Amino acid sequence: MQPDVCPTCGAMLSEVSPACIACGRQTSTPLQQTLDHPGRRASLKSGISRRRVLAGIGLTGLAASGGAIWLALHNSSAGPEHSDATSPITSSQPAITPLLIYRGHASFVTNVAWSPDSQQLASSSGTQIQVWQAETGKTLATYHDHTAAVDALAWSPDGTQIASVSNDQTVRIWEAASGKTLTFYRDSTGWLGAVGWSPRVTSQGTQPLSRIASGGADHQVTVWEAATGKVLAVYAGHTNDIDTLAWSPSGNSIASGSEDTTVQVWEAANAKRLLTYTGHSNEVHSVSWSPDGQQLASGAFDRTVQVWDARTGKQQVIYGGHSDVVWSVAWSPDGQRIVSAGDSTAQVWGAANGQQIEVYMNHHALVFAVAWSPDGTRIASGGGDTTVQIWRPPIGK
Repeated sequence: MQPDVCPTCGAMLSEVSPACIACGRQTSTPLQQTLDHPGRRASLKSGISRRRVLAGIGLTGLAASGGAIWLALHNSSAGPEHSDATSPITSSQPAITPLLIYRGHASFVTNVAWSPDSQQLASSSGTQIQVWQAETGKTLATYHDHTAAVDALAWSPDGTQIASVSNDQTVRIWEAASGKTLTFYRDSTGWLGAVGWSPRVTSQGTQPLSRIASGGADHQVTVWEAATGKVLAVYAGHTNDIDTLAWSPSGNSIASGSEDTTVQVWEAANAKRLLTYTGHSNEVHSVSWSPDGQQLASGAFDRTVQVWDARTGKQQVIYGGHSDVVWSVAWSPDGQRIVSAGDSTAQVWGAANGQQIEVYMNHHALVFAVAWSPDGTRIASGGGDTTVQIWRPPIGK
């Protein structure tokens, strides 16, 4: 079945979305009507991962219009409507204007990452990575060497290099300033969906050792020597694809989130599994450590962000302010707040109590990525409307 065309603006419509992403006109498609049938909803409960979004496959309701996409996932989520603490946002809340909007990507933006000094921002869209001057939105470099969609980005601790992973099965290390590929290594087992650069440089004999972790289709976390691609360790324990991972602030642990609905915490030095968190009811798309390394926040297809003790796995807060899949989460540098991306919003809320503080609603499609600047002064979001938007978060709330 081919998607319909919007009668107002002529843009291609998603087969499952009731609205045109280009002009906002409410429509009704034949497939949308079939989705209302309980049997059809049940068949979609397995969800759709970030990797399938990036690859442009998965649900037949994935459609592109001017580079912006809409995924109608409301009828397919297996998770709760929302938690008791918060309700999904409504359009009646006052609009907050972004500080800057970066325009330059040709397709939906799926990753954003700040440089350690907060002066630059990297973002990815399709096979391309762009580095921006944070203060002005000027494009500083564009990276082209991946041959399939980029799934994740990470800066080196010194800010001179960027690591990326892709559906082309490679980890690439780039010179941040020029976009030159310094080295790349290939995972022959399948696509790669997550990457993280250890914040701590260890030593191997007398030589410093910088480490990168990746995860993807092989259900494993692989730790590489950044400079050479030598495999240092493999952590096996997930039973489905890995969509996200993050190093602890100390560099001693790694958390990985999977389509098996779990988050697993590993001891980096010996690949020992320390903890398995099972609070989510569907695919986990994002994990983020608190700055003190004592807590983890995880966002999932069940439309919740969950905050839990990284040592015991005890659940502490469930945030249910999003009306759709939560794609990305990030802690504030002071550890007091969390920003999350889901539906067409980015939302800031209290890490200790799950109380909503601000909602950013300027994107005109799904928001796939958020990142809090290391200096704490800005939030970046990237979405299906092809833009990167910069926000000033509230101070002291």
